[in-house]
Amino acid sequence: TVSASPLVADVAGQYYQLQLTVTQGPTTAPITIADNLPTGITLFATPTMSPSPNLLSGCADAGSSSVGACQINAGLANGTYTVKIPVNVSASAVSAGASNTAHLSGGGDPQCTSSNAKCNPSTGTVQVEQQIDLRIAKTATPNGTYVPDQSLSYSIVVSNNGPSDATGVTVTDAVPPEVIVSNWSCAPVANCGSAASGTGNNVQLSNVSLAKGQSLTITITGKAADSATGDIKNQATVTPPAGATCASTCESSSSTTNTNSGKPALGIVKTAAPEAFAVGQNGTYGISVTNTGTSSTSGLITVTDNMPTGVTIRQPVASNVSGSGWDCSASTANQLVCTTSAVLNPKVNAEIIHANVQVAAPFTGS
Repeated sequence: TVSASPLVADVAGQYYQLQLTVTQGPTTAPITIADNLPTGITLFATPTMSPSPNLLSGCADAGSSSVGACQINAGLANGTYTVKIPVNVSASAVSAGASNTAHLSGGGDPQCTSSNAKCNPSTGTVQVEQQIDLRIAKTATPNGTYVPDQSLSYSIVVSNNGPSDATGVTVTDAVPPEVIVSNWSCAPVANCGSAASGTGNNVQLSNVSLAKGQSLTITITGKAADSATGDIKNQATVTPPAGATCASTCESSSSTTNTNSGKPALGIVKTAAPEAFAVGQNGTYGISVTNTGTSSTSGLITVTDNMPTGVTIRQPVASNVSGSGWDCSASTANQLVCTTSAVLNPKVNAEIIHANVQVAAPFTGS
């Protein structure tokens, strides 16, 4: 028999067990036990027998792939005896399974041979599972908010609570384009599998290995793009290896959301060419709008400029007020009105608005 079905990789305390019944004893010759263990299964300790433990001898030690030259000395009285074979079960046993047959012979029983079913006990079909408990936790720095063009970094912790060791785990994080990733790294390197560092927004680790109780940390260094608006949501995912089962419920993903805490702020500069206007002559005003804030603009931007006394926008107005991306159709000879829906990122200027004007006589002053 076997202690559990399925057996679980990397779990202590698992064993095969043989029950021998002696009638018409005592035995007149030693009983030989031969047992080659399945692939991926080795002895955890030397096999034992109860009762009469001193009658069992010659068995192999821990690490062996068979029980060795196990035998039960002659003189075994009538009764039932249990031979316990403690085993280590590795992940390599998952595909092969743990079905096991032992072969007994001797004891003075001429019918107890390797060709007689009664002396060749088998466990029948026994599966082996890799049972893991993967957890993933993602955090952002700063936590919950961001400012465009300023630092926004992430930390991902992936852990395995067992009971089996996990090999072939995959971890992915497609960092959204609103974040500019300068680099990322994974530690400890020995657990990180295919890659322990990289650049760019596509973070992917394959063939990750985590023994029971182990964890790794992925650090992603970046900043929010100056064009970022709205919430930045980021999700990291851990995927168990093929064939593994989750001992409880594997946490497959973890997400963060950062809200834009930056604010747009508009500045305006007006210039005149020439710097001194002459009566009866033409001139040009230039108006420049800049986003001096920490976040991109949204919605409509409106610039209004009332011409000073004696200065008018040249006729026709539509041909003398211009600015790429601006709609200045509401302007009149005495008032410039221009609007744009263009998004201005932080530290970005809108296209300059030009207004061609004329100075009428007898204008004095500025």
